[in-house]
Amino acid sequence: MSMGKQGGVGSQEPLWVSGSDLPRSAGHPFHERLNAVLESAGDVETHGKVFGWVLGVLAESGLVSGKTVGVDATTLEVNAALRSIVRRDTAEDYDTFVRGLAESSGVATPTRADLARFDRKRKKKLPNAEWENPTIRTRRSRR
Repeated sequence: MSMGKQGGVGSQEPLWVSGSDLPRSAGHPFHERLNAVLESAGDVETHGKVFGWVLGVLAESGLVSGKTVGVDATTLEVNAALRSIVRRDTAEDYDTFVRGLAESSGVATPTRADLARFDRKRKKKLPNAEWENPTIRTRRSRR
């Protein structure tokens, strides 16, 4: 493939897109109206008063205590891949578990394709009581 100009082809779209150029969702109508009302009332002071009032009501009912409030809005990537989980009771990984189910249902020496087909048809239930990510368990036990 040549890297020169090709006849009749327009310019190529940019490879990188700035986050500010991405479309934003409209948001919820209630929050839009609430923000408009608070903005017209002197936004910063009104938010502080409303937030303080809500915290006071929650403190009186015993739902919160303390004098300092902090908000953490950290976004974390979670590795929830099936290949990383193990059964809590037998410590077998997901592939071994599905292979055992397939063999017990009559699929002799299943290939990866057989296992994928079998797993797609199977009613999947992976409750946290039966499965865990050993990496997360190790991190929690260090605390």
